[in-house]
Amino acid sequence: MKRQAKNIIAGVVSISILLQGGMAAAKEATMPNQEALKNRQVYASASAASFKDIKGHWAEATIKQAIADGYLKGYSDGTFKPNGLITRAELASVLVRITKNKKDGSKLSFTDVPSSYWAASAIEGAVGAGFIKAGDAPGGKFKPNEAMTRYDMAKWFSQGLVRSEASFETALKEVEGTLLPFTETYKTGISKTQTPYIALARGTGLMKGNPDDSFGLENTTTRAEVAVMLYRYLRIEGSKAESYRGLNELREVGLYSTNAVSLGNATWSKDSKDVVAPVYNIMGKKFIMKGKRGSFILHKMIVVDISKPLGTEERGIYGSMFDTRMGASFLIYTETTVTAEKKMKYPDEYQDSYDFLGGSVIFGDSPERFGYETVPRNYGPYTKYNDFSDFLQVGKPRTIWTTIGSTYGMQWITSSDGTVGTIMLNRK
Repeated sequence: MKRQAKNIIAGVVSISILLQGGMAAAKEATMPNQEALKNRQVYASASAASFKDIKGHWAEATIKQAIADGYLKGYSDGTFKPNGLITRAELASVLVRITKNKKDGSKLSFTDVPSSYWAASAIEGAVGAGFIKAGDAPGGKFKPNEAMTRYDMAKWFSQGLVRSEASFETALKEVEGTLLPFTETYKTGISKTQTPYIALARGTGLMKGNPDDSFGLENTTTRAEVAVMLYRYLRIEGSKAESYRGLNELREVGLYSTNAVSLGNATWSKDSKDVVAPVYNIMGKKFIMKGKRGSFILHKMIVVDISKPLGTEERGIYGSMFDTRMGASFLIYTETTVTAEKKMKYPDEYQDSYDFLGGSVIFGDSPERFGYETVPRNYGPYTKYNDFSDFLQVGKPRTIWTTIGSTYGMQWITSSDGTVGTIMLNRK
């Protein structure tokens, strides 16, 4: 896996996402009455024109296409119910209709899916095609009539991609420790088991965040949203994982704690021993501040191209997580754990504490929206901190994100144990 990963970092040039999002989010559907969901297996074989509740809907064109292609159907009462929720059984029945994945004969026994259940064969087919695994039904209960959540959607689709092309299996392993650009990352937490599936879905453009930059793990999914995601999935199934710029960023961060190559097209120089010294050499290393004011450990280095518009893949998958402003160049953001050994009254004392790596405040509302800490903007008797030493207290480690701005030319960075890392960002 490491050799394949290094190939990505060394030379795989990512291309644009195959399908841009851009559709407005559907109205939030209310939680379903489970009894009402039980008997939703009755569909009507009708043309899209006959459904009275899709005209003017934000996903009308896609719904019509999905009906014409035979992927989705309506109900016997002449409605499509675009804002209605889709159940786990319903989605399984859709997946087996659209996929090109071959069934491998895998079977799982679910205590709540008898052979007489309307979608029993479809659920079995979705298992065989790789979408559903044993872990998706704790205790052997599939819960076929429950509404599909966004996390389960991400997981099923990701598992389908893994079956369709081996490179997605490699990618899934490489993003296990990545940084996800969603508000839940710092506010409520995303578990290690959930991270790879969300990363794969986001990195390929299959699923994106909500307008508030959350992923919405437990949010339910509407039939209209599913119609849109089906076509995204079909464009991705069977392709190569390396084709997706956003996924390449997430893979690089998962492996090396930086996206310097996949977004910044970074190059490295050599250390004093004539050995190439990439910047990820110094991740997790300790640095001593000037004047022995303290020390910090470097955890991550994230690059954003603020010359590109928000929401574009060219700006980077972390485009809104650190800066929503427009500028003329790359900006670099670092996550460090800082321990002060001397009182620092002003933030400038931290900012100039180490050449190139001394970071300053991240402006804008991104820190508040995403829930991570940066250097405080204001000090004084009417604010939370009277001076910088109240924020960065002597002897108390604190993990913060800061910006170190742009880079010009090659940078050499040496940690306290003598490890050298180098970096130069290059426009493509």
